[in-house]
Amino acid sequence: LDALREIAFEPELLGSRIEKERKAILSELQMINTIEYRCSTMHLRELHADNPLAERFPIGREDQILGWDATHVRAFHATHYHPD
Repeated sequence: LDALREIAFEPELLGSRIEKERKAILSELQMINTIEYRCSTMHLRELHADNPLAERFPIGREDQILGWDATHVRAFHATHYHPD
């Protein structure tokens, strides 16, 4: 439970770990840049045209992944992750 508490409520969000994750995400982004993935996303866009999933796939947008630094990630976490 201590590990879960730390992850959910008291993450360190170290710059070095954020950079490591950014590299992993960018690598995944290159791996999914295939015709099959593009066809799947087109299909999902049609299925979810009436909600945000149509334009916001889980991996995120490359410009955001490249542009966010540790300060942005910490601010996002502070704003959106709280025990309500």
